Amino acid sequence: MISMELVFKLGRSSLLLILVFCLTLTGCEESTNFRAPADRGVKFEELNQSEIPRELVVGVVWSVGDGKFVEGARLAVEEINAKKEGEEFRYRLVVVDENEYSTLAGFDRLSEGKYRNASQRLAQRLAKEFSLDPDIVAVIGHSDKYNTALPAALSYQDNGILFLSSASTDPQMGHLDSPLTFQLSSPDSWLAEQMADYIISRNFQNMLVLFSRDRKSANFVEFLQKSIQRSSASVVIHQQSVPYRYLRGGDWSDFDTTSIIASLTKAANDKKIDSVLIVSDMAITASIIKGSKDFGFKLPFIVMPATSNERFISDVGEPGVGTVMPTSVDQSTPHFKQFSKRFVKYTKGASPDASAALGYDSIYLLNEAMEKANSSKPLHVSLTLQYTMPPWTGASGTFGFLENGANNHRKYFFTRLVKTDSGELQFRPEDKAKEGG
Repeated sequence: MISMELVFKLGRSSLLLILVFCLTLTGCEESTNFRAPADRGVKFEELNQSEIPRELVVGVVWSVGDGKFVEGARLAVEEINAKKEGEEFRYRLVVVDENEYSTLAGFDRLSEGKYRNASQRLAQRLAKEFSLDPDIVAVIGHSDKYNTALPAALSYQDNGILFLSSASTDPQMGHLDSPLTFQLSSPDSWLAEQMADYIISRNFQNMLVLFSRDRKSANFVEFLQKSIQRSSASVVIHQQSVPYRYLRGGDWSDFDTTSIIASLTKAANDKKIDSVLIVSDMAITASIIKGSKDFGFKLPFIVMPATSNERFISDVGEPGVGTVMPTSVDQSTPHFKQFSKRFVKYTKGASPDASAALGYDSIYLLNEAMEKANSSKPLHVSLTLQYTMPPWTGASGTFGFLENGANNHRKYFFTRLVKTDSGELQFRPEDKAKEGG
């Protein structure tokens, strides 16, 4: 008998080899070797069809107000449950708002040294919400707002919960060697490669990169620098950090944008800067762009992807026209257009954003894997996602996973903020982003 502790220390490929070997043995059908530590989930063939349909409980973690991820997930559950008329189980969501626990975790006191681990504290608090519930078989979500996905993944693994990390782009997710963790969005290192290609294709020569002094932002700048160097392109990257922000009284602290604008203007003149990339959160990014245009700064801006570009548009306003933003969701595809129609009807008029499509796809991807595994047991579903399920395409793109759990089918599309003839501000694909169009 293989011990449970050993199974969860093995890598993904080793687990597959053991599973194949196990299936050749007599009586393996009843083996408990591949059950999660908390014995979550059930094989569907074990369900008694005469019983009341069983609920499969899925946790959803998101920052309410930061996109429409939760609404997308709820729409998917409503559609799937409607199709399961007379079948053995239904999905039920348990939604937890990251914002509710941010103060308890110390995000309002980040300027104090002992609260630098606020992300880990918040992740542990969020994971505890689900680990104590034996009916939870999977968790989806975790926005990038508080950087909780990486530490939470370890807690979910320890408690035998499947984790579909919907929004995290942290490259370290791929180094966890966690059989129960899957990264649906591509790592920052992949975005950096595509960002470098975009910069080179636009013939930028001297770019100023403004970045926040957190680990992920600094790592992205390093990835970008290396990607440009590998291309042998003659692009010079000038780096400058922006002040640190922290929560104070429930609101993010402000910083002096005037000094940043002054440095932008000086760099444009002294170093012949022809473009600016901002690697920071959306509030800082919008503040810098808005302030720079007020001071007459005219160089083009490139920003990082946002889970809710509607909020960014609202914050930056008309000064943001011309800003380029990469997105992982191609809204021109038939899959997204069909989803958009259903989402608008479901929400009574709200348009879906990238996070809504990710929430919707997270549930459908989970359901697809469970049906193919004929089980809701986390490790059964994990092995199916990893080894036997072909790439699956949804509203937000295609999903298929590498050995380390990273999605191998994500790419970015570059969009530009324009003002339409009707006066509306919209992000449109670069080839269609003609102002007034």
